[in-house]
Amino acid sequence: MERVLTYDLKDNFIDKLCSFITDNFPGKENDFSNIMCVFPGRRPALFLKRSLARKIKGSFFPPVILSIDDFIESIVSKTRVVNKISDLDACYLIYSIAAELDHSMLKGRESFSEFLPWAREIALFIEQLDLEDIENNSLREIQKSASIGYDVPENINILLQNIISIRRRYHDVLEKKSLLSRGLLYSHAANIVGDYEFDEFEKIIFCNLFYINSTQARIMKTVYRKGKGIFIFQGDKNKWPTLKRKEKELGISIPDIEPRGGSCDILLYAGYDLHTQVAIVSDIINKIDNVNDTVIVLPRKETLIPLLSEIAHTVKDFNISLGYPLKRTPVFTLFDTILNAQKSRRKESYYAFDYLKVLSHPLIKNLSIKIESSVTRVLVHKIEEILKGKIKTELGGSLFIRLKELEDLEDIFILGRDALRNMDIKIDIDSLKSIIRELHGVFFRSFEKIENFNSFCAGIKGASRLIIDKSLLNSFPLNRIAIESILSLADEMSSLSFSKEQFNPEDIYSIFVQKIEDKLISFSGSPLKGLQILGLLEIRSLNFKNVIFIDVNESILPKLKFYEPLIPREIMLSLGINRLEKEEEIQRYQFMRIIASSNKAFLVYEENKDKEKSRFLEELIWERQKSLKRIDAFNVIRGSFKLKIAPRDNKAVKTKEMARYLKARRYSPTMLNTYLRCPMQFYFHYVLGIKEGTNLLDDLGADEIGSFLHQLLEEAFKPFVNKKPSINKEFEEEFMRLFENKFSSEILKRMRSDAFILKEIIKTRLKKFLNEEKKRDVDKIVCLEEEFRDTLSFGGIDYNFISKVDRIDEISDSLVIIDYKSGSSDVVPKKIKNNNGISLNREYIKEQVKSFQLPVYYIISSRYFKNRDIEAQIYNLRTLERKSFSIDSDSSLDMYLGFIEYILKEIVNPDIPFLADREERKCSFCPFFYLCR
Repeated sequence: MERVLTYDLKDNFIDKLCSFITDNFPGKENDFSNIMCVFPGRRPALFLKRSLARKIKGSFFPPVILSIDDFIESIVSKTRVVNKISDLDACYLIYSIAAELDHSMLKGRESFSEFLPWAREIALFIEQLDLEDIENNSLREIQKSASIGYDVPENINILLQNIISIRRRYHDVLEKKSLLSRGLLYSHAANIVGDYEFDEFEKIIFCNLFYINSTQARIMKTVYRKGKGIFIFQGDKNKWPTLKRKEKELGISIPDIEPRGGSCDILLYAGYDLHTQVAIVSDIINKIDNVNDTVIVLPRKETLIPLLSEIAHTVKDFNISLGYPLKRTPVFTLFDTILNAQKSRRKESYYAFDYLKVLSHPLIKNLSIKIESSVTRVLVHKIEEILKGKIKTELGGSLFIRLKELEDLEDIFILGRDALRNMDIKIDIDSLKSIIRELHGVFFRSFEKIENFNSFCAGIKGASRLIIDKSLLNSFPLNRIAIESILSLADEMSSLSFSKEQFNPEDIYSIFVQKIEDKLISFSGSPLKGLQILGLLEIRSLNFKNVIFIDVNESILPKLKFYEPLIPREIMLSLGINRLEKEEEIQRYQFMRIIASSNKAFLVYEENKDKEKSRFLEELIWERQKSLKRIDAFNVIRGSFKLKIAPRDNKAVKTKEMARYLKARRYSPTMLNTYLRCPMQFYFHYVLGIKEGTNLLDDLGADEIGSFLHQLLEEAFKPFVNKKPSINKEFEEEFMRLFENKFSSEILKRMRSDAFILKEIIKTRLKKFLNEEKKRDVDKIVCLEEEFRDTLSFGGIDYNFISKVDRIDEISDSLVIIDYKSGSSDVVPKKIKNNNGISLNREYIKEQVKSFQLPVYYIISSRYFKNRDIEAQIYNLRTLERKSFSIDSDSSLDMYLGFIEYILKEIVNPDIPFLADREERKCSFCPFFYLCR
């Protein structure tokens, strides 16, 4: 019997191995249990058993089938209990050793959370040294070079100078604690494998182990020399350098293979983004009659959810066997928001934004704590409305709030109870209070006094259990798997050797998040049934008739890590470790092998200016071009979609009911300006009554600052109504005292540390304003924030008007109407001599008038103050500039009245629809932008 075999890449490896076993080991009663098969991973075991069942067509005892890692562990377990050190324990041990040997190695990374990425790199480096059987003597040259200095930061050079001591100390501590790293496990197995004869097995078949490290090679070589080992490879050693090296590493000769005819049918597809790619894949799958022998290979895990969203409604059975990043799940987002709320907390006060993010998360606001989930949801929404100022309370707009303040605020529970009654849900206020207290206790207070990993994990477990017990988690499999993974991580972290040591809470948060960065969640399914969705490593040794690859683009396939953050590449190469070369060849081999052994391969890639085809795909194209001796070797099928573009009809037709309503309602200058600016905006705001939601937690806008200043000036100057204002020292002091009080009560609670900057800016401008007021010779202030109501009649229709004037001063028998502006837009109508011969339209009026604010103020005020000279002014509180407007003749008055009449008639005319006024720059800031598209 040949003990070194090689199969062609086009062969079905599992079926060939099955035939080899049945032909050479025809055991009694189909008993193959004295044969061991060792694969790179665990997945091929299921496929080999299925192949044996199909071939034997009866009962049988299968071979013992192990992954290479399980095989190594089985060797070591013959002499000792295998206790593996956890990732974080290994990193903390490295951190402790570095601090003990030379604390300067920790420079700039004194805390464990800061040093953790380096600790991982060092642990990985030591593991590679152990796996590759590299002795400490080989590291002495590195230490010497580090003492001179590599082109890396000083503390890395110090670390490299101590690498032998770190490694030796690391091994000693593990040995003392009876723990094993993966590297030590392999090293130990390589040292003891010669002592065992493996009498329970007739043969041990090493199946398609493409890349092996030095300790694996030593173990396999020993088993082979004992007469037990059989090596089966796949691929031509002359085309794969790794296979060629194996001859030397294992002391064998790999036979040449005769290339056989036939090739797989390769089809290329190009999409312009990820979603086009998955749409193409969905179309491909719909054309495959039987997907049970079909695999979709995903080189990057982020593609999984978009793919499932596209194919789930058409494919009944599919199995997912690649890990999905935990950090991309809603469960991680929840715990991330919980931790962010703790980070931004000031003693007992929570930042309102972060507090609401936690409560508003779907997994929390839909908890069924009492009666049903609607109760919790209504309560959360009432809290949100109160904090955002939609419902006025003393807490509205507060940037920081204490949990006790919310628990004691009766408004929340009264409003919540009343809203629930309207939904036919009866619940008392005490029950509602208990819900809020439970939410606060589990998701906030339990994380307030974190001192170590034990107390942190207790908080994580408490939050997770409440979600499991009180939510609809089972309705969302991804969330259920994710929270199980979070609980598993909490168990792991609470059993760490240093779990009771005191840590800064933020360090614990950081370590938790860093741990999740690399955490993958697994899906349950049937690996032998339906469409298979696998990652690149999961396809090792497997074969499928139809192979679909997505993301066949450079930087994704192969996925290589070019940046070595800690150990310089030159060091790795000097030790004979070439990560880049190894990773590229492994990924290239898996790609070429599964394509070569398939009947049809569908290769989908992204084609745009930012993406290139994978080098592996370019190699396939080049080989085909050489074979056909022409450039157009492949016909690339490009993804395309039929789009039916509906014509943009941005208009709203007026009904007769609308026209009647518009004739009867009261108008203001702001309403006319809105229509002038954009009729569609007028329609949304004043006809449909749609308004932007109030959110006092948002950053203060210019409108809110303006409103604050208007109120301040009204209160300050109120004593001077019908009197001559006296801007003396006493008034200035009272003015500033009023400003301080209003700012503290209305503005300060809505701002963070930058409030003092805004305060100083406003204070400076107000002082300048008072100085300017001293210069104005005002006889008396006639009124402040006064509303004037009147009726303007046009074409037999009476239009009701209201205008609110900021201030009217009397100066030398004349009246000055003042409109305060705190922003930069001071819109005063142009001076128009006449508009004779001009056909009026809205665009012309918009160009000439710009704003009806001052003309309407002037016209309505002149009716209240008859036979008085009137002037209207824009008074800019920022620049202290005043811009005047007046109507100096009856013809000018008639002209402005004509403009108003034209706009009003157009508004109420049922034959003229509301149209969108397209100005891209202004449209982008319009609150109705998306409604209008």
